[in-house]
Formats: sequence, structure tokens, C-alpha cells
Amino acid sequence: LCEDPAPALGRDEVVGGGSRIFRLQSNCPFRAFAELRLGAQPLARADIGLDALARGSLVHRVLELVWDTLESQDCLLQLAPRALAELVAGMVRLALREQPRALAEPLPGYRELEARRLQQRVLDWLELERQRPPFRVRQTEQLQELRIAGVPIRLKLDRVDELADGSRLLIDYKTGAVSASQWFGERPEDPQLPLYASVSGRELAAVAFACLQARETGFRGVAREADLLPGVKDFSRLAAAREFASWEELLDYWKTTVERLAAAFRDGEAAVDPLGEGEACRYCELSTLCRIHEQPPESPS
Repeated sequence: LCEDPAPALGRDEVVGGGSRIFRLQSNCPFRAFAELRLGAQPLARADIGLDALARGSLVHRVLELVWDTLESQDCLLQLAPRALAELVAGMVRLALREQPRALAEPLPGYRELEARRLQQRVLDWLELERQRPPFRVRQTEQLQELRIAGVPIRLKLDRVDELADGSRLLIDYKTGAVSASQWFGERPEDPQLPLYASVSGRELAAVAFACLQARETGFRGVAREADLLPGVKDFSRLAAAREFASWEELLDYWKTTVERLAAAFRDGEAAVDPLGEGEACRYCELSTLCRIHEQPPESPS
């Protein structure tokens, strides 16, 4: 076969995608090139009411509004249950008003059902936040613009908390299935939080997904030490991170991994090379473009 690499990223070339650049490049370099530089996208699908992406955005928005109001765990603890429920209900109404087209009453009572679902999901989450060590929310939905290995990146960090000792925690809200094991390996399945960690400085003490699923609510992540977040292990007790002698070494590893993925995207590395023996193809709709099913099988060695 004749190798025909993609052109390198131009100096003034504008590329969207943010953290998706790193996830797509790690999962399949061709998909990163096709989606983010060629603009190849699957056809949109019609949904009744809100799709999963819109529901996730609503959860983000309500929690942003709630924490911009509360600002600290101390304020959360001082609120009586009824006052907290009223606060969350008000923020849910505000967030829903911001999406009038997506909530154009596809079914009778749909808006009210969605509001109740969202309010209960957020209240369940805040109950878990009450059980944490003391913290203050320093930033919500913070936008950062930077360059990594020459690639211009725009990131939006869901939340940054400050602990009593001045150290910081990075929290990213998720409404789907996630696992900290996806952050490790030569090609991590989901390098989003390693990316955030790599640009956050040495005061970082933990990175975690905040899982707000219907069946499960909790933190999934890794920390410098134990007991910083409920259910989050320190790095030395996480199987995928035991090879690192210190928290700083783990942060350096993530920084190196992120820079390597950015450099590969910058240089036009766009091979059809899905991660996990084709597992990445399960959620990709570009097979007619990459023609992976037409590739000849590899010759036995």
C-alpha cells in the first residue's frame, strides 16, 4: 500500500473541537482528521424532545447556576432542604427557558416531566456534595484559549474547586458511563481530564468526573491522596496508575501524552487505525469514508 499522509496543520488554520481533538486522535487518527479538518459529519437524527446531548447541557447549566449562587459547601450546608429545593427549582426553570426550541411541547406535560427529572437529579448530586471535605467553588464553565504543540485549543472547564489547604480539584460533569481507567495507556480512550490536568498547574490535587446518571451518582477519578473526594482513590491505589512513583510523575505523564497527541494531529497523522481492535468503530459513522471494512487483512508474520 502507498502511504499518503494528510497535510500538516497550517499556521493560520482554524480548527474547532477543543478536547475532542485529543479523544478523536487517540481513538482513530483518521476520524480526527475527517471530522475536525475535513468537516465530515454524519447526518443529524430527529428526536422527540431533548436528546442526550441537550439533557447533558441542561445538567451542566443548572449546576453552574446553583454553584454561582452558593459559591461554597458551607453555604450549601446552611440551606434547609426546602430552601435548597426551591433554589434548584428556580435554576431549572431558568435553564429550561434558555432552550425554548428544544422544549416546544412535543408531548403533553413534557416540560414539567423534564423539570422534575432534572431537579431530582441535581438534588441527589448536591446531597453527595454535602458529604465532602470543605471546599469553595472557584470557577464554573471557565473558557481557556491556549496552544498545545502548536495546535490552538479552546477549553471549557466545568468546575474548579479549592480545598482548605489551597489545592485545587478539577471536576467534569458527565451523564453517561465513564471510568478513570480510560485516562491511561499509550493511546488513552478518553484523554479529556488528562488534558485539563496538563494545563492546570502543580496545585492540582485531584481530577474527577461527576457522574450524574439515573442509575448511578458519584465521583470517578484519581487524587493525590485519599479522602479528597468520596469514592476517589489516591493514585497509588489505582491499578492503572501504580507505575508512577509520585503524583507529579503522573501529571508529567499526562502532559507528555497530551502533547504527543497534539503533535500527531498537527503533523497530519491520519491513519485509519481504530483503538481497541475496532472498538472505536462502534460509535463512528464514517466507515463509508475511511472504508475500513474494505481493507485487506494483515498478512501473518
